[in-house]
Amino acid sequence: VLMYSGLVRNCLINNNNGTHGGGIFIQANGTSQTGIVENCTIYGNTNTAGGNTYAAGIVFRYANNGIAHNCIVYGNTDTGGGRQNWGGSPLTFDYSCTTPDSGDGGVVTNDPAFKNAGAGDYRLRSGSGSPCIDTGTNQAWMTGAVDLDGNTRIIDGIVDMGAYELKMDDLACGFIADSVEGFDSLDVTFTASVVGTNTTGLY
Repeated sequence: VLMYSGLVRNCLINNNNGTHGGGIFIQANGTSQTGIVENCTIYGNTNTAGGNTYAAGIVFRYANNGIAHNCIVYGNTDTGGGRQNWGGSPLTFDYSCTTPDSGDGGVVTNDPAFKNAGAGDYRLRSGSGSPCIDTGTNQAWMTGAVDLDGNTRIIDGIVDMGAYELKMDDLACGFIADSVEGFDSLDVTFTASVVGTNTTGLY
């Protein structure tokens, strides 16, 4: 996506390849222009330019107050040895999931835990301990709005990061471990979780 200021909202930007930015490249000219990205999932894009100026996920160039709200910018690849997920300046992440940590408010760096990224399903997986579920920041435009699937944009009181809001209807069970690797003997605590209310077919 190439844009000269403006707004990108509720989009999945995936499997693109570029030389100066694989996912979104925002180049604003002049201090009055602003680039804003809201509740987007930017994943699996490729960039070939390398260097710190460009990136495979999202790039802001000369944008005044460039901001990414509630976004997942993860799993992008710069084959030229540059930044993977984000680059350029000035760029501010607000309640988003990305690496490396931008140092901005509400940013998380853990894996977003998609349902099946390998099969192109970038919805969040319930019961996974995803850091993107109910950790965004609510905004006025979300009242009455829907996500990329057409579901209510805010389902559980606080918006999810990314383009998809987790539906809690389906019953899902899962667990997370507090440690996943180590040497010799290792004490591991497993925490189980159950979400959803649809028990049809269960006995």
